[in-house]
Amino acid sequence: MEAQRFHAGHMRAMVNSFHALKRGGRIVNILGQCVRNGLPAAPHYSAFFAQMHNFAKSVNGNPRYGKSDQINMLDVLLAAVDTREWNGVSQSVKAAYEQKMGKFIQPEEVARRVLFELSCQTMATELVIDGSVLV
Repeated sequence: MEAQRFHAGHMRAMVNSFHALKRGGRIVNILGQCVRNGLPAAPHYSAFFAQMHNFAKSVNGNPRYGKSDQINMLDVLLAAVDTREWNGVSQSVKAAYEQKMGKFIQPEEVARRVLFELSCQTMATELVIDGSVLV
């Protein structure tokens, strides 16, 4: 039930943002790479991210919004980012991610990449920040 309220709130916020962007604008969704492969340990989480990702693709391909440059949505697909969300995670799990990735992505790196993308005249639908590792 908690997951349903969380997901409904995010989708409601995205849909309501369209009213604020009648003259055009950009929406950035910070997502995980689980949009492509799922996440067996958190199926609701990955399914919701996949829903948001497909919504962005649909908006960007819609002549009423994306094709007319009225609204553009960018999905940032992240691998593991070094945030406080990792505080309660066991060292063995963290070590497994670090071994696979080399290092956690820093939040500042994500911010710089997103700002650069927003500064471009033409914007992509997705930006993958994965530390050069397939996840």
